[in-house]
Amino acid sequence: MEEFLQAVNLAKDTERPDRKALYAIYEKITERDSHLRSQLRTAHFTIQQSEFQLLVNKKENDGLKEIFETSWFSDFITYAIDQEFWGHSLIEFGYKYDNRFKDTSLIDRLHVIPEFQSVILETTDDVADGISYAENLNNWFLVEVGTKRDLGLLLTATVDIIYKNDARTDWASFNERFGMPLLAIKTDTSNETELDELENMAINFGSNGYVIGGADTEFDIKQASGTENGHDKFQSKVLMCDSYLSKLINGQTATSDEKSYTGSAEVQERVLNTYTKGRLQRIQRIINDKLIPFLIYHGYPLDGAKFQYIDLLKKEVKETVTDTDTEKKKSELKLNDDLTEFYTLVNSDIIEELAFKDTLKPYFDKLIERIHKLASKNKLPSDADLLQIDEAKKLLSETAKIYENAIAQGLKLSKYKPAADFV
Repeated sequence: MEEFLQAVNLAKDTERPDRKALYAIYEKITERDSHLRSQLRTAHFTIQQSEFQLLVNKKENDGLKEIFETSWFSDFITYAIDQEFWGHSLIEFGYKYDNRFKDTSLIDRLHVIPEFQSVILETTDDVADGISYAENLNNWFLVEVGTKRDLGLLLTATVDIIYKNDARTDWASFNERFGMPLLAIKTDTSNETELDELENMAINFGSNGYVIGGADTEFDIKQASGTENGHDKFQSKVLMCDSYLSKLINGQTATSDEKSYTGSAEVQERVLNTYTKGRLQRIQRIINDKLIPFLIYHGYPLDGAKFQYIDLLKKEVKETVTDTDTEKKKSELKLNDDLTEFYTLVNSDIIEELAFKDTLKPYFDKLIERIHKLASKNKLPSDADLLQIDEAKKLLSETAKIYENAIAQGLKLSKYKPAADFV
């Protein structure tokens, strides 16, 4: 953690920013942490598989679309996606063949100083030795993606991975000490030669699986007591960190974790779609605001063209329909969308983090499911009527018990003596 904080301070230095140490940490966690890697791949795959079209005067143009159905464009999208996680990408286009680009590559981040829009030839060079590209992006075949001081989402992810690795290391130490049974040998001898022989027997037991002793020697295999559930505290910390990583990268856990609660998986799938649409909108803006003008500068016939992801276009078309039935459906959906937003907030920020979530979750999921059905029929209950739903009463009752017990325990531990009215 100390090494990480030092790397962050170096990267944020306003006069001599240096991201090398921070990028080394980013490189390590993206290569070694399987859960983070999985979440990043999910983000990449959902974008790379999204269909798109090229519009001219709001009409689709298949001829222009072929320009982007190339490997260089797929690589460009990869670098644009990574900007969200790494913070900055300086993308370089290769030479043109037949007046068309054939490849793109990422200028090594270790050689880029985004704050000064310059590139250093050697990673050991000083900031002052950098070559400014600010006025030469088009001429030097460069497209810059991301803001100058953004350090990306991996900055936040690193903290959770450090805590996660800490828990896994302690878990391994715990298993090494208490995970295996101990061999206890009882003997009355104090003869050093005989004791040495017994020690050799114990060593052989560990490596070969058996031991031979004399008639007067007793052997006993001792299981470690009180450690049956000792792994829980380490496992829960690891799972908690993985949960945070899932929410950080893709906004939810249901599509990445094996276990998901009834009624919540579908909601969290919609959250993932929301994150995906947000990424699509960001990348679509990059293409329209930066890439297409760059390609026009280099001779591509894209004047007046607009890049459009189909998923985003469908949403726009849907919103232009104004017939009565559609408006009624939108009204019903709005009720459910409000409930979904509420559910996601409570589920992600409150219930998921509580030790007693397994107690409350079944009631909460049933309650939300019931309210969704009522909302879709425009029969959403009032505050008073809500208490007539069995799941609501059970949820309130269980919550009250848990809070009551927690407050009682807290007051016993605290030196603070509150007023009777408070209690």
